[in-house]
Amino acid sequence: MLTASDVLLTAAVAGLADTRPEDVRQMRRAIARSRRLRFAPQPRLTPSQWIERHRYLSTETAAEPGRYSFARAPYLREIADSMGRLDVEAVVIRKPSQTGYTELLNSFIAFCADADPSGMLMIQPTVDLAKAWTKERLKPMIRDTPRLRALTGDASGRRESDDTLQYWAFPGGWLAMQGANSPGGLASRPVRRVLCDEVGRWPTSAGKEGDPYALAEARTRTFWNRMVIAGSSPAEEGSCRITALYETTDMRRRYVQCKGCRDRFPLDWRDAEGNYLLRCDKALDGAWLFETAFYACPHCGTAHTDADKGAMDAGGAWIAQAPEVTGRIGYHIDGLLSPWLSWPTVLRMFDQAKASMDTLRAFINTVVGLPFAPPSERISVDGLMARAEPMPDLPPWVGAVGIGVDVQQDRFELLPIGMGAGERIAVLPPERIWGKIDDAECIRELLAAIVRPRSGLLPSSVCVDTGYRPEIAWAVVDALKARRIPAYGIKGMDPIGHPIIREPSATSTKKTRHPYLVGTNTVKDSIEARFRAAPDGPKGVAFSDGIDAESFAQLTAEEKRMSIVNGRPRKVWKLRPGMRNEMLDMLGYAIASLHARGVRFLTTLDALAAARVPVVPVDETEPDTVQLPPMRETAPARRPSSRGGFVRGWQR
Repeated sequence: MLTASDVLLTAAVAGLADTRPEDVRQMRRAIARSRRLRFAPQPRLTPSQWIERHRYLSTETAAEPGRYSFARAPYLREIADSMGRLDVEAVVIRKPSQTGYTELLNSFIAFCADADPSGMLMIQPTVDLAKAWTKERLKPMIRDTPRLRALTGDASGRRESDDTLQYWAFPGGWLAMQGANSPGGLASRPVRRVLCDEVGRWPTSAGKEGDPYALAEARTRTFWNRMVIAGSSPAEEGSCRITALYETTDMRRRYVQCKGCRDRFPLDWRDAEGNYLLRCDKALDGAWLFETAFYACPHCGTAHTDADKGAMDAGGAWIAQAPEVTGRIGYHIDGLLSPWLSWPTVLRMFDQAKASMDTLRAFINTVVGLPFAPPSERISVDGLMARAEPMPDLPPWVGAVGIGVDVQQDRFELLPIGMGAGERIAVLPPERIWGKIDDAECIRELLAAIVRPRSGLLPSSVCVDTGYRPEIAWAVVDALKARRIPAYGIKGMDPIGHPIIREPSATSTKKTRHPYLVGTNTVKDSIEARFRAAPDGPKGVAFSDGIDAESFAQLTAEEKRMSIVNGRPRKVWKLRPGMRNEMLDMLGYAIASLHARGVRFLTTLDALAAARVPVVPVDETEPDTVQLPPMRETAPARRPSSRGGFVRGWQR
């Protein structure tokens, strides 16, 4: 349908005396074409196209104010477009400082407000930082970007209230600014887009509501086109929130192009052997010549200087390390990729950062862009093996024998140790009983190995792990008690601060067997301290030379790593990949077995060692039949009294 102006124009043309019918038809076609163009929808721009066309950087926040361009940092273009994809629900960016991420996030907010309005929630580490972001970033961006200024007018020149500093409304949508420490702000409204900045600095819990990232992400679940964007510099390895989020994505790395062989490779800080890949020449006195910094292609060895960085990135590409993951895109931006930080400057900063652990941590996190891994506290397996000594019998200072038993699928394993004054221990070779563990003959063989005297000493205490096939473990415990050997069914517990071993709680029912609880982190801390102590001093450790290399390796199979425990970062024991830890577990069980006898028993170990005499073997006339209980146990638990020690009634 033609507008009134179109009708008038058509009538005027038709009324001209010298106008030919063909001219009238052409005029009508031109008017119709003009009408189609006038009412046709504008072509949709991608986020990167809109940003380059309409976004202007402010003098307050940008070193290069003016129109935004991806020419300086081509690696940011794909990240911007991924933020606007409808088939993606999360974009995670792990990055160092000085890579352009913050301005890119601000630019995406501007794109959404103008081209794809919706409800948005920007989350900073604290409410105060959220308000500061509004004043220092958002307001200047609105003022200097014409398309945003047309939406809301000039926002400068007047005093802003707290409500205004935490809320910006525009046609078709709004932007709320909150802090990760505000549980009410995170859970107050549904929202299509959540923008998370510096998640590595967020508190582990928003008040008493729990993880702030989980609270924020839950706000988007009712939207089919939801989007969560999270970016941050990494923190310490093991407790790094952004790394944990990045590992749930397809984990894309930026591969740059070699100017020699034209192959692509990532700008890694170190290789698999720990060698630094960004290097420089040295003077005769060994001083670093920072201005000669170069990066060698791992394929052809071509040296690239900082001047080549732009061309390398221009020919680069993002390559997913886990392409099977869909709907969640992750980007790791290497610190060596930043166009605002030259390679000579990076080496100079690294040389200064090596002076202390704190400055090195800041360098790795904010310049290199990787989680900081503190120097390993792992005990050297070679150092432990060097302590091995001939030990055909227990040393004369040993006063008691403790045994830890582990139940495996096809075998029993037991580790005997001797303990003397000062809780000094001697570790004997482990023993393995192969066979069907639910066979009575295999269990009898295990019992014979446990009760066998060692240097004339019968076991003073035995701990049996009940984690696997508990009915068999309890059968072994009952059989040992029938032979008057103190025995405890045990179960490991991870909480920080748990004692080495404690008896079951008083709420144990008569129809259930309740194991004694071993604090695994506590006992492993104790073992680590023993390994670092002098072998011939209090709480020292001596090893028999009959222990094989594999068993020594199992003693060092775990290391302390940073992890989130009850909402707080703590160091806990974790198994190293590809390692087995049965020997370490059994050593903990054996130590716990002697601690189960109580403090009074441990203080008498020197007297027991002085009074050592050959012990009469177990009476062969005692019953040695093994009663295997059913899988579902109903036998009542017999709890010894704690009077007179941790466990009363067992006498050596």
